[in-house]
Amino acid sequence: CSCRMKEIWVITGASGFIGSRLASLLLEELLASGATDVEICCLVRKTSDTSQLAFLCQQGIIKNLCSVVPVNLCDPKELATRIPVDSVGYIYHCAAKGGDWGPRDEFVQANLTATKSLVEFASQCSNLKRFLHVSTVDVYPYLHPRDCHENVEPIKTSKYHYSHTKADAERVLTQSGVPWTIVRPAVVYGPYSYTWGLQEAILINQGKGVLIDGANYKSGAIYVDDLVEAIILASRSPVALGRKYNACDPTSGTWKEFYDGIADSLGKPRVTFSIPFWLAWIVTFVLEFIWRLLRFEDRPLLTFFLLRLVGNDQDWPISRAQEDFGWVPRTSLKEGMDKMMQWLHKTNLYADDAFLH
Repeated sequence: CSCRMKEIWVITGASGFIGSRLASLLLEELLASGATDVEICCLVRKTSDTSQLAFLCQQGIIKNLCSVVPVNLCDPKELATRIPVDSVGYIYHCAAKGGDWGPRDEFVQANLTATKSLVEFASQCSNLKRFLHVSTVDVYPYLHPRDCHENVEPIKTSKYHYSHTKADAERVLTQSGVPWTIVRPAVVYGPYSYTWGLQEAILINQGKGVLIDGANYKSGAIYVDDLVEAIILASRSPVALGRKYNACDPTSGTWKEFYDGIADSLGKPRVTFSIPFWLAWIVTFVLEFIWRLLRFEDRPLLTFFLLRLVGNDQDWPISRAQEDFGWVPRTSLKEGMDKMMQWLHKTNLYADDAFLH
């Protein structure tokens, strides 16, 4: 990002699932409008595979509307040397380490230290319009999702490092002088998702799928383009300044419908084997106890983190986003699943055990 005459839109985690789609859709907008006074600066780790990002943004790179910058997010001085601070108009912070298992230090570094560094960098950006932070609904305390309105105080401690480091990162931002907005997605799916969609497809392809309580709980799963639209609208809305927003899709049906869509597309039998929630709870308790006692590095088959997701209706309230900047999810489950499954069929990733985690 070297052109000081252009406004720079910074995206962290740009080689990841959400970040790469955000870069792609922002670039489409610039190409359609014929704008030449903006550059999208895609920040990636120095070890990231950027081939997919380069492919998605090829036209923008050729036209100098987009650049890919390997950088250490945890070093604000390096950020300031790679990006002209006075040119930054927007920062979209998508980079994170997700998941419900793993070493605490890795989560602290990726989610908290990186955010502190980025906020320090942002405080030097004199023309910054908005710091849009992509957080997660996992920062909420253990309440039913429908009771988790945006003004509920995020957790301060959790045995799941992802949850408490993302909550701490929010506090770093909200206590700063940076103009911020926070978006908290629930389950996100779509092409290039190596988590939701692919994981279920691998198990269903092997005939190993298991339901909890028949999987009759609402998934709240949101298609990635709908989330990206919420991110863009929130970053540009004057009303959204200093506000937090949930993002899920209350119309996306149950987990059973999600799994059935995958099974039907793969031509595999639908998952019918189901265990009751109480049994899943006991199994989870035993597994987590053993895994923590013996300090296994790989995750157990079930965790309470996962059980909260699949054993409750994921009906997070999203009315604030609709009221403040007119956002509602527009992609039906069938349409979103079709696009995701096209990608899975094209790549055949669902047949590869190496991607199961």
